[in-house]
Amino acid sequence: WGYGGGIGIELKPYVDGEFYFSDVYNAMNQATREIFITDWFMSTEICLLRNFKTGADNESRLSLLIQKLARKGIKFYILLWNETKIAVNLNSSYTANYLLNLHSENIFIIRHPLLTPVAWSHHQKLIIIDQNIVFLGGLDLAFGRWDTQSHEIYGDFLNGNKLNEIGREGEVWQGKDYYNPVVCGLRDVGEPHVDYFDRKEVPRMAWHDVAVQMRGGGGSGDVSFNFIQRWNHHLGVVKDLAVPMLVPWSCFYYGNSNWNGGGGGRSGGGKVEEEKEVEKEGMEREKTVECQVVRSISNWSAGVDQTESS
Repeated sequence: WGYGGGIGIELKPYVDGEFYFSDVYNAMNQATREIFITDWFMSTEICLLRNFKTGADNESRLSLLIQKLARKGIKFYILLWNETKIAVNLNSSYTANYLLNLHSENIFIIRHPLLTPVAWSHHQKLIIIDQNIVFLGGLDLAFGRWDTQSHEIYGDFLNGNKLNEIGREGEVWQGKDYYNPVVCGLRDVGEPHVDYFDRKEVPRMAWHDVAVQMRGGGGSGDVSFNFIQRWNHHLGVVKDLAVPMLVPWSCFYYGNSNWNGGGGGRSGGGKVEEEKEVEKEGMEREKTVECQVVRSISNWSAGVDQTESS
């Protein structure tokens, strides 16, 4: 699928969540207009910045970041999987209501589908800033995903710090972020700061996953178009929602060779350049590449006539 891939795309790969989440935090703070988010599972109470000396940075909590940016006028469009509750209860209704209460004017949410197919789920994990900066891969903005390449499975209980209203000071994994689905499945996500089990007895499960950051060119446009296609399809299925339809920015910038934003697609919005080192926050060691975006999608998940399984 897509519009011929993209040339001159700035790409940064990630192995594990530590630097991925910190770059997501920095990139979201660069937003000037809008942010798209879709996940299999989304937890509003995770901290995007943390270390083993001081623990999680509560100022980087996802809910606080979204609220801060929404108050500045950044619009959020968030797609949540309306999960198959007989199989797994992610409590997406709690997440949706919590987010809407942060800022009802600039946060828009769709939960899809209405009638849940037992065999399928929405599994895309995307964060798209201004249809130009894209994060995609295997990492949900969710409990248990933040990890380092050392994959520590014990540790937080040694800090001995007392619980406050947003978690224990000094903890790297707060509350249900200290997660081990082998021992205890997802439950009670509406109580995010209550532990699943005794940390002195049970280790967390290490989370090993990969993702990439992409900027500019047709690739960012393709990923943005994918989100917009899903959003508009879901809006037509889930009736009576007070949320707007979305339009790719390339529709407004077609033929503008000076525009280096997303939504490139057929417009060729990204500037074609020779491979070179790029010096940009969050992209310091990366080069421009040529890549093709692929996806798996079907009629129920995006309204396409033919199932795509690239």
